[in-house]
Amino acid sequence: MMILTARLPGVSFWLDVEQDPTEKGMRHGVRNSKDVLIYLTEGLIESKYCQMEMRWALEFEKNIILVIETDERHGKPSIEKLIALCPPDLKHIFADNVIIPWYRDPAFREISVEKIIRARSVKKAGPTVMAESTTKLKFMTRSKSSDSGGGDVFDWTFVYFTVLCGVALPGAGTKTKVWSVAVRIILLTCGFMCLSRIFTTEGPAFWDTGTIVQIVVAHPIIFLFLHVTLTILKSPLIADLLENRIDAPVEAKILRLKTRIGTCMAALLTVSLSFWGWAAYLPAFFDMYYLESTSQQRPATLLLFGLATASRGF
Repeated sequence: MMILTARLPGVSFWLDVEQDPTEKGMRHGVRNSKDVLIYLTEGLIESKYCQMEMRWALEFEKNIILVIETDERHGKPSIEKLIALCPPDLKHIFADNVIIPWYRDPAFREISVEKIIRARSVKKAGPTVMAESTTKLKFMTRSKSSDSGGGDVFDWTFVYFTVLCGVALPGAGTKTKVWSVAVRIILLTCGFMCLSRIFTTEGPAFWDTGTIVQIVVAHPIIFLFLHVTLTILKSPLIADLLENRIDAPVEAKILRLKTRIGTCMAALLTVSLSFWGWAAYLPAFFDMYYLESTSQQRPATLLLFGLATASRGF
């Protein structure tokens, strides 16, 4: 336990023999755990309490990690005997999970520790196969805000705001992902249209070259921001923060409030700057210089360019 604690700072550990030894206490411990590590030793499978904990782990769909003792002096078991003595409803645990050997020799112990860490909260792609971590962020939807139990960290306002901005959060649906791709395409298209203004210097909608260059450069910055934001939200660091370092509902509630305040401020700033930009940017494209370009014997393409660029602003 001390070795794992040193390797996983900030992670809370619950040891059944050191906590409430009652059936209610053990059930509570398993229910509120993210992973359930079962240390296989001689006679363990015959224990009524160990069998109950294994059943609770299955009932609550916990990630089960099997670790087996390798030193006969400390109760090394026979895996065949363990499986034979195991109740029928628990036998599949041994087939569905990799059994990690625990080496007491310091030279090999690090291998065991590393395997245990890698086995934490992974999705099983099949028997004895471990896939990439699928830890989901604790998002809150508006319909569930009243019964979330205090475990959600991201308020529903954050979820909807990021979706509107084209950020497909982990676990997002197909429509949201399609919209996210569409936002990127729109953003790139806008960038190319702004770039074209450098070569079209006619009319009141034209600004100086330096300003246009700044506008063009802003598009890849926004595109990069969307990509980086999604990468950060999917990172193991955020997953570890949410799953292992926020244990109390009170902490989650405080963070949820801060998330809502920050999201509301970001939304207000976004809307304000958008209207400000449109007020200064769009009117020039509706100037008669463009609308009457044909009658004034100017290229008709100016009218199309003006209308296309104005629609881009919307």
